[in-house]
Amino acid sequence: MLTNRLFNPTKQEVDWNWHGGIHIKIKPDSYYDLSNAQLIDFQPGNPGSEAIQQLMNEYGIFLRDTDKTYEAQALECLRNCHKAKRTHYEEATGNLRRSRAAQGIAENDAALEETFRQLGLVALRDQVDGLAFRIKQFEKAVAEQKNTKQADQIDPDRTLLFVDPPKVFETKFALSVFLSEPENAKLKEQYVAWRKALDAKAE
Repeated sequence: MLTNRLFNPTKQEVDWNWHGGIHIKIKPDSYYDLSNAQLIDFQPGNPGSEAIQQLMNEYGIFLRDTDKTYEAQALECLRNCHKAKRTHYEEATGNLRRSRAAQGIAENDAALEETFRQLGLVALRDQVDGLAFRIKQFEKAVAEQKNTKQADQIDPDRTLLFVDPPKVFETKFALSVFLSEPENAKLKEQYVAWRKALDAKAE
């Protein structure tokens, strides 16, 4: 379910000139609660919502959806922001290089870097690098959440992990019948040892 809370998972403060002198300001790793009037403009399908989503991608902010984890939403947001800023950086630096070449200006890395700095492109590049670093951190968190969720979904009373693919029985009794059959004696040994280790870990 979408909430009215805008999150900023980036390192940069957001200062969005909304309209009528109203600014949406969000500090790094913080949030801003939209008014009901503002929230209407953010609803998918409403006029202008696509343009607003594009701006959100560029700023690196997202509207919290409680049906998803914060980390998963932040990761998607950071990826969108990284893509938008990297594209802007590559286009701007590419155009500048082509312009200098057309004017017959000899390539000089130091002079070019100074020009990038004056145009704010070095700062933009730093933002792109910072976003890439954060993306890696959030990717780890999301991967761990998926692994934990999968582990939580395993019912040890009904699941046999030692066959490929793992087999989930309808009931605990059905599993016990399967394991009691002579040809499955080795699987039963593995299962019993696994359950002992699992139970010991839970204590």
